[in-house]
Amino acid sequence: MNRQEVDKVCMDVNFGKIREVEHTITHQHGRILSCQDGYLEVQTGNRMQRWAGSNCEKS
Repeated sequence: MNRQEVDKVCMDVNFGKIREVEHTITHQHGRILSCQDGYLEVQTGNRMQRWAGSNCEKS
């Protein structure tokens, strides 16, 4: 996603909406829990990961 898309999805998450993404390199899917400085805190199964928003696509 570009920076504007990351900002929009992060705003949605901050308002309590559930948003999921796919990592474009690893093809893992996860639910965004929080955002900071263009990075997404993502839950994948029972793991927490930090992904660069630029490496993600909305799913």
